[in-house]
Amino acid sequence: MQFSNASVRYRVRPGQKEPEDMHSYSVEEWNGSNLVRAFRVLISESQRLTHAPAESDIEKWCDWNSDKLPTDGGQIQINLNDVRIL
Repeated sequence: MQFSNASVRYRVRPGQKEPEDMHSYSVEEWNGSNLVRAFRVLISESQRLTHAPAESDIEKWCDWNSDKLPTDGGQIQINLNDVRIL
């Protein structure tokens, strides 16, 4: 999915259920054909159900909050309630 910066894309794939009622997703940030970084995003079980499918909302969150994304191989827990559909 492409957003504000036309050359940057985020690819999100569902991961697995984690402890503490969390779910992980694998995210890759691409700039053109170059992989910039890969990291994991954690969301709560309730948000996974509320925002189903969560992948598109995770992509939006990453685009809107690119300054908060972890380094390559990192992990971040996010709140999908920050994503507002206009």
